[in-house]
Amino acid sequence: MEFKRNLVSILLIIFSVFSLKAEVKDGANFFSQSVIADVNRKIEDVRNRTKKDLVVETVETTGTTSPKDYSLERAKALKVNGVYVLITRKEKKIELQVGNKTHKVFGNNETSSFKEKITQGFKKQDFDGGLTQAVDFYSDTLLAAETNYSKKVSQSPVSVSKPSFENGGFSWMGIIITGLIIFVVFRIISSLFRGGASAGGYGANNSGGMGFMGSLMTGIFGAIAGNWIYDRFFGNDSSGLFGSDSSSYHDSGNSGSDWSSSDDGYYSDSGSFDSSDDSGGGDW
Repeated sequence: MEFKRNLVSILLIIFSVFSLKAEVKDGANFFSQSVIADVNRKIEDVRNRTKKDLVVETVETTGTTSPKDYSLERAKALKVNGVYVLITRKEKKIELQVGNKTHKVFGNNETSSFKEKITQGFKKQDFDGGLTQAVDFYSDTLLAAETNYSKKVSQSPVSVSKPSFENGGFSWMGIIITGLIIFVVFRIISSLFRGGASAGGYGANNSGGMGFMGSLMTGIFGAIAGNWIYDRFFGNDSSGLFGSDSSSYHDSGNSGSDWSSSDDGYYSDSGSFDSSDDSGGGDW
């Protein structure tokens, strides 16, 4: 008895795993198996090329839960990275949940067109035709977005930072100013050590010069001061007087540059095609 229960549990787990991978979950039996297989191949092709999902789920009814709320719950439960579509037989509703990143290339206009293609077929009782046209539209839209984005990336020139006075990089003006500052610091330190040498301090010589220690200390302080000044005002310090020479490439001309990343929220679209006939307020 225990073995049978374990076997049933394993089979349920396997069924659940495969069910999650299905693109079309036709619980309300709208579509033929041949059309489901055909659209699944198209959806799989889009997923392989864009990493985006399309899940179409049909149910008899959502019961006391509104189709809109039900569709959002299902999209979250299945972790759909793309577009989730709910079709209800009793309510005659079509609900879409579009991921927030996917929405950049599959926005309100695309969502409306997708629903329109389904409803055109459903109103004529051509359920297979409505699904096929909608999936074809989804495929064309996502693959076109992927193609356009790939072209922009390949054609965009690589941003190369050119040293200039404006961006804080290498320039003759920078060298001249830095040299003058170092020279002034060097002269100040030299005068201090010369004063100490003329008073008969250690390292003094007959000519009143700095001596060995004076020259050594002056060189050390001068190098430290010069290096600090250059890094501070002309180097990579972003708080420098003339800014930083660091730069990065930004594709500001492509607002959908991150549309292929994983969705973490959804845009709901419902009721766009509610009719005023006797169909109970449904979409078809």
